[in-house]
Amino acid sequence: MCDIQFDQTCALIGTTFREMPLQPSILKELSEELNLHPQPVCSNYTSEDDVLYLEDMVQRVILCGDIDSDKLPTGRLKFMRIRGRKAKCYCQTLC
Repeated sequence: MCDIQFDQTCALIGTTFREMPLQPSILKELSEELNLHPQPVCSNYTSEDDVLYLEDMVQRVILCGDIDSDKLPTGRLKFMRIRGRKAKCYCQTLC
């Protein structure tokens, strides 16, 4: 992943990681138990602010493009054909 070049198409294999700011955290739960700050109650932990990454043992790259992120949970092994652009990778094919 560290060799992705600007505007070049390449294939990547990695694990998906979804950063979800609304996801519960044990630190938030502990602070709630100690009456520090209440944790907001949510019925759905996904939001528009979620960021989808593809990671390997070295680094992560942000995935963009026509991806249904609701169907890609954390921890799935995926093969993708992508085109690198600045700090993001635009997914062209997802397997």
